[in-house]
Amino acid sequence: MAGSSEFRFVAAACRWPDDTQRQAAIATAASAVRDWDRVLAIGQRHRVMPMLASAIAGCTQAPETQRTQCRTDARERAFRSMREVADALRIARAFDAAGVDWITFKGPVLAQQAYGSVVAKSAHDLDLLIDSDQQEVCFQILRDAGYVRHEFDSRAGQGDADEWSRYFKDSNWLHPRTGHLVELHTRLFNNTALIPDIGLSSPREMVDLGTGSPLPTLGRAELLVYLAVHGALTNWFRIKWLADFAALTRASSEEAVDEACRMGVAMGVGPVMDSSFHLARQLLDCPLPAPIPDALPPRSRAARLAAVALDAMTGDNEVAEPQRNHVDALASEMTGWRLSADPTYRMQEVRRWIANPTGRVTNAVPPWLSFANPAIVVGRFALRRLGLWRSGGA
Repeated sequence: MAGSSEFRFVAAACRWPDDTQRQAAIATAASAVRDWDRVLAIGQRHRVMPMLASAIAGCTQAPETQRTQCRTDARERAFRSMREVADALRIARAFDAAGVDWITFKGPVLAQQAYGSVVAKSAHDLDLLIDSDQQEVCFQILRDAGYVRHEFDSRAGQGDADEWSRYFKDSNWLHPRTGHLVELHTRLFNNTALIPDIGLSSPREMVDLGTGSPLPTLGRAELLVYLAVHGALTNWFRIKWLADFAALTRASSEEAVDEACRMGVAMGVGPVMDSSFHLARQLLDCPLPAPIPDALPPRSRAARLAAVALDAMTGDNEVAEPQRNHVDALASEMTGWRLSADPTYRMQEVRRWIANPTGRVTNAVPPWLSFANPAIVVGRFALRRLGLWRSGGA
């Protein structure tokens, strides 16, 4: 397996369900760990502290200091997850009262689906998908609930917000007192040609978080496809996302998983599904579904996606989250080119790359330099491919 012995321990901790095979993998990995501080650093960077806490609790090799720190961190995250569930229910009631058509995905709902508990995984934000026509109504509901929009600094005006909505899939809302973050989506991806058939009109599953008030989310097959594409688009740079994908796969029926594989092929992201399931098997011992090939052809898109993901999770990236400036971010986005061979998708990628909406909206690119952005990105991307440029990207 790729990665340091400490990363391999974290990967073993991320296996699910918590059965004898997981416990055996944890015990084997623990015997090779040399630096338990690094184990905690990896767990924090990849946001898997709840799973790491349950794994490290029974490891006699781990010093008590690290075990205590891990338990404390996991307990705080569990309390935060429960508070976020309460917040999610309040927002859900407000959306329903206003007649908003919405679903939630990832976050506490995914934790319940994949692990059977909302506190089994770290919740960073609440993802909500709405129709763009109801955006202003939802904005006001979030403001009334105490949230403020925080993509922009104090100098940003309404024009910046409108420009952001044009180019980006979501807006971010932060509650100043609680620190809770809501991502309000009008589509699942910035590129509208990427799995466009999955969204508000897709089949839904109702998930009860133990409150008696079920929340709507994507149907199981659609959710698996979305998680695979989302992970691949980010190069799976956090093992947390892969752990969620693998756990949901194991918690789903064989029919739903096979349907997700077929759906991915029909939507032009077959290589994404292949690479995602192979990564889940390699790092988390998740069985391959029947429609997925036993091996990835060398130099195929699927093999390249898997290799890039391993590089993004391991090595220097085990403990340090990739840091990118605006040009690095655009260069990294170019790796999204291999997600789909659909001409419409690739044309949108080219248009976004040339337009540089991130720099345009956030003023990260000086106006006098914006004309040269394509040349700068191509040059830096070429240097990175040649190994002459190091950045936090994949």
